[in-house]
Amino acid sequence: MLLAPSALMALEKEGEDYLIKTADDLIEFARLVNNGEAFNIFGNAHAKLMADIDLRGRESEFPLIGSVQHPYQGTFDGQLHTITYDLVSTGESCGLFAYLNGTVRNLCLDGTMQVKHDYAGSIAGTANFPALIERCHSKVKITADGGDYIGGLVGLSTDFNNPPYVRIENCIYSGHIMGSSLHRSGILGWSGRLYASNTHINHCLVTAQIDNDMTHGAGHIIAGGDGLLVEYCYYVYPYGNGEPNGATQITMEQVESGEACCLLNVYRGIYNSVEYQTVFRQNVGEDKMPIFDPLHGLVKEITSMGYASFAPGYFGNDINCNNVTVPKGVKAYTGTLSGSSLLLHPAGDVIGGGNGNGFVLKGEPGFYSFMPTYEVRTAIDNELRGGNAATSTRYCTAYILDEKDGVTGFYKVSGWDNSVDSHIALLLDPATDVDMLTLSIMYTLKYTVDGETYKAYEMEHGTIITPEDAPTKEGYTFSGWSEIPTTMPDNDVTITGHFILDTSGITLIHDGKVEETICTPDGRRISQLQQGVNIIRMNDGSTKKVLVK
Repeated sequence: MLLAPSALMALEKEGEDYLIKTADDLIEFARLVNNGEAFNIFGNAHAKLMADIDLRGRESEFPLIGSVQHPYQGTFDGQLHTITYDLVSTGESCGLFAYLNGTVRNLCLDGTMQVKHDYAGSIAGTANFPALIERCHSKVKITADGGDYIGGLVGLSTDFNNPPYVRIENCIYSGHIMGSSLHRSGILGWSGRLYASNTHINHCLVTAQIDNDMTHGAGHIIAGGDGLLVEYCYYVYPYGNGEPNGATQITMEQVESGEACCLLNVYRGIYNSVEYQTVFRQNVGEDKMPIFDPLHGLVKEITSMGYASFAPGYFGNDINCNNVTVPKGVKAYTGTLSGSSLLLHPAGDVIGGGNGNGFVLKGEPGFYSFMPTYEVRTAIDNELRGGNAATSTRYCTAYILDEKDGVTGFYKVSGWDNSVDSHIALLLDPATDVDMLTLSIMYTLKYTVDGETYKAYEMEHGTIITPEDAPTKEGYTFSGWSEIPTTMPDNDVTITGHFILDTSGITLIHDGKVEETICTPDGRRISQLQQGVNIIRMNDGSTKKVLVK
């Protein structure tokens, strides 16, 4: 059925993108795609989801997006909004997208599916080359009591060319698959049909349970098929027989602790549409699993060494923000070279500053969230670099933070290995190149007088401290320094002192009368005014309070 011209005007557009704000908009968009009326001159129908949408109760009006004659092509950007539905399959290939040839990204799904036909997945029933699904999270619970090839995200992938590929990357499925259908899996039901397929699945997490009697081809990531490549994928609950290589079992404790977030953010190489971008975020202690919200924390592990290396700019700037706050319990340091030592200088509670700045972290072993901040803090006197800033530097020597024979330090590596995100490059002159750099933390020794900084130094732990000479100020005497350690401890130290008004040889006069006695507030007699409150007793027996700052 062709739609009237007025129907075509119902959807708002911004440039080439349809803006989908309501359930009515989504239903209308599906109809336009399926009738071939939504595509531009390049054959694409781009769309952006502008709000969460609840389709429940209106599924009979929703035709699914894409048909055999007009599969969806273009980019559908969910912008991290959620579509909730209760779909019931009415034929082969069931999902939000029945037939997908385009890109779906940044989309969250919730609700249920009742499946009685082949090829079903919460995002797409069938994904054909050059389909790409990325940064999507589905919580949809699927009950499949008929048909075959059921995936948490996609039922069937097919590919008519080699390469490129159908790709599913940086996605999470945390729903539940139940029922008696064959070939069920957390991400993809089957790869290939009549044609050999090349399907790449990478950096995906499945925390869902998939019920199965273990005899009908269930799988953690994919149930089976041809031309599969599964890498950097993780699952929680064991099920199925014949899982392709590339998927690793982890626990829910690892998911909640932030460890899975770190694992999923390992080097993506050619797979990622935004190379080196940190896709998964998590506020450890709050988020139960990794999410995609760029306002949540970058997760870093401090290993059993008690140290880690970190380059915030290396993780991309998906919110135009390269700075992060240092979490409680962690200290961050910049680094400068001194012979075969790397001197670590306190970097403060905000680190980043762009330009590939690298930092050394120190704290108790565990996983920590570094929250993005727009506060600007530029690192100075820093010879640590990471990511592209390191690899593009002509005189760059690559080091990895490691512990060997009980010694923690930066050890030179022969080549750059992006699969290890703990690399930090030091911009060394080739003549001073060394195989191992020991870590020397520099602590601050600060002298203050009357609350103001007098002098400050950076010193290594164990260095002998020579006390500063007493400062002078006309008309005042110096109280002396507070206790000074013999050697520099493994923490910052502040030494205090203050000036006292010198009243020796001065006759104190108030209102023309000579004052005889100076006392403390508790009545103790003193020879001169001291810092704080003083009581002045005069000849006539009256008293006055004098405050010396």
